[in-house]
Amino acid sequence: MLPVPLPPERYIEDLVFLLVARLGKQQTREPYMRKCDDQVICIAQFESRAAVEQADAIMAVDGIDIAIVGRGDLAHDIGLPGKASSDEVTALVDRVIAAARRNNKVAGILVATPEEGRTWADKGMRFLTYGNEIKFLMATYAKGLEIIRGGK
Repeated sequence: MLPVPLPPERYIEDLVFLLVARLGKQQTREPYMRKCDDQVICIAQFESRAAVEQADAIMAVDGIDIAIVGRGDLAHDIGLPGKASSDEVTALVDRVIAAARRNNKVAGILVATPEEGRTWADKGMRFLTYGNEIKFLMATYAKGLEIIRGGK
């Protein structure tokens, strides 16, 4: 497998260089792109059994910083849709955590509750995302509707 630097596509380089030039920070492209490589993280997302089975090889790639597991998609992939917290899914997640550790990388996961976050942190997850925009929007709208309807 090859290292994962910032995409080398010419249009991205040109866009970045033009933005920098417009801000008055004159630099040549090469040093600026190297600096970007040092400041950008790359996340490998594991959402299938096939990906988990290749976790060590994937996490060994130079430039990948974080392994994040999509438990819902992983559950669906192994024939357990809607069972992201099943023992089978948890065992696969544990394999990704182990692969990240072996390669000195960070493992991560989306959690629905603070308690779930604590459980996964105790297992070695260091990149935790809590909640999601849909839940936050639904909670906000539900509170707004309650007020509109005369509740407190």
